[in-house]
Amino acid sequence: MGFIYFVAFLVSLNQNKQLLGKRGLLPADVYLSKLTEHIGANNKWSLLSAAPTVFWFVKYDRDLDFWLDVVAWVRKRRCCAFVLFALHMLSPKPY
Repeated sequence: MGFIYFVAFLVSLNQNKQLLGKRGLLPADVYLSKLTEHIGANNKWSLLSAAPTVFWFVKYDRDLDFWLDVVAWVRKRRCCAFVLFALHMLSPKPY
């Protein structure tokens, strides 16, 4: 399962900027700005309950492409750790 997630985050690392980046098909910064205007709240927790994303806590209007890469890299590394842990647990143990 960890390998499947690893491949998914590897693909997202290559495609996030083209899909959700500043000049992507559906720019996430425009979406989050419109959602902020619609809700009319400056409180991050009310925005988080409307659209749960970690991008509320960063400067998404300025550094969106960077943070998309950071999230993909972090998740990819966690999947690697999960796969290595699973391989370690499945390896034969000497008695």
